[in-house]
Amino acid sequence: MAELYSPGTTISLGILSPSRNVSHHLSATVTESFYPFTNGQVMRVKLDETRSDEYDGPELPRNAVLKLYDRRFMDGRPSRHQWSEPGETDVQWAWSQETWCNDEETDEDDNNSDDEDIDEMWWENHYAEICLDKFKAEHSAYRLLEHLQGSILPRLYTAICVQQPGYLRGPRAPKCEIFGLLMEDVSGFNFQTYDASEVDGGTRSSVTALTHILMAAVSTFTTYGVVHRDIRRANIIVNLSGFRIILFDFGNALVREQGETDEEWEEAIEWTDDMGRLRHVLHNWWSEESQAFDPRMRVRPETPMDIRQAIAVGDIAQANRVPLRYEDELRERWFSPVTEWSEPTVDVRDSKEATSVSLDSSPERLQWRLRPDVEAWFDARPPLGDPQRYLAPRPGSPVEHAASRFLKELPSIRPPT
Repeated sequence: MAELYSPGTTISLGILSPSRNVSHHLSATVTESFYPFTNGQVMRVKLDETRSDEYDGPELPRNAVLKLYDRRFMDGRPSRHQWSEPGETDVQWAWSQETWCNDEETDEDDNNSDDEDIDEMWWENHYAEICLDKFKAEHSAYRLLEHLQGSILPRLYTAICVQQPGYLRGPRAPKCEIFGLLMEDVSGFNFQTYDASEVDGGTRSSVTALTHILMAAVSTFTTYGVVHRDIRRANIIVNLSGFRIILFDFGNALVREQGETDEEWEEAIEWTDDMGRLRHVLHNWWSEESQAFDPRMRVRPETPMDIRQAIAVGDIAQANRVPLRYEDELRERWFSPVTEWSEPTVDVRDSKEATSVSLDSSPERLQWRLRPDVEAWFDARPPLGDPQRYLAPRPGSPVEHAASRFLKELPSIRPPT
């Protein structure tokens, strides 16, 4: 079935209006498919150049990336619930007639279906709902983060649906349709296959600056009502020629619902941690570029605090999702032991005048002080309108200037409406 979206295949697409009605049509020829397909099917396409005189849709480039949410290709489908063409006819007919796949089963649903047919239809309905939810989440995330498109997000050109010949329309037609997004085709290298040790110092410095820009942007996501929830190496591309770092794939995003209060949103995102995941992904850069990436603690004081005096190794390791086996390396890189301590021992969370941190280890109390050449800041949650407090590169460094320029270009932070 993979031949449906293999290179050379032409796909008929409908451009969707905000109400998800088809406003215009175009054809896309697949030039490259990114296998294996998962919950979303991604491919490079060449769009036809023919437009009717009445066309007033979005301006489209010649080449783009097409991402579809086609339930037939979903990964994780049990072997006994694989898609089949004969079963698809029955499923689409049932959807178009609303004789199945309502929120509740009724006796009428069972009149003309045996248990096996019902089971197959139920599973197809389940996968269709997953695809529809993921499409809605990704589309909404790009719209809420529209100001970041073209910088750390790819440009979203339009939402589309695949025009499938012969399928039946009805009140539940969205369950039958295959929705997707047409996005900017971004070139560059992917962090999944990128080895930082193989590049020169200049390239490494550029990527380091770009990752600070990415951190600055991601730190503002929740303020705009978005949590990515799937930050990993495979979802980050670096384009050095255009000095861009691009985060994509918002199919698993959590999006703030309209009318959701601040308290409800805070509760919904309590266990999400895009920044922690991003730090984990960038760990290789931190370990190699310790002078550019400052360690920082995930605590939330009233105001950011310069804690150059002292900080706990374990807290840094935990905050940055550093595996335990690296704690000794961190300790040697960033700390020096204190053998004779004349100052009072306090917890940095309790005082802005903190000068040390005690670490309990075995029967001894080990005390460590940051090395003079290492600086660290609290990673405080920023107040409304001040995302820069999330970012603490070394003052005066090229990294700081690049990130500061990026932050100044952001529009005023505002809650989603």
